Amino acid sequence: EAQASVRLPLWEKIEYQLDLDTFVSMQSIAESRDYIRAEVVNGISVPLMSNLDIGLKHKWFFFRSPEYLENYSSSQVLTTLDLKMDTKIW
Repeated sequence: EAQASVRLPLWEKIEYQLDLDTFVSMQSIAESRDYIRAEVVNGISVPLMSNLDIGLKHKWFFFRSPEYLENYSSSQVLTTLDLKMDTKIW
């Protein structure tokens, strides 16, 4: 499993984000019984206030499981309103 997150300032008030979340499980190379899940999010955001951003994101998702005989892939373009907080909420 791997997770990565990058936030880069592009211009004075515009920020680029890249989030990557992947999981690979292989039981046997010969049998090809592998599970793969991957999610990649690219986006840009502009602050509206000190703790509120508006953004445009592209989200790509891929899933493969030996239980299902086909792969699933999805792609979405989202507009977001992000609230920045110092506390995690589960």
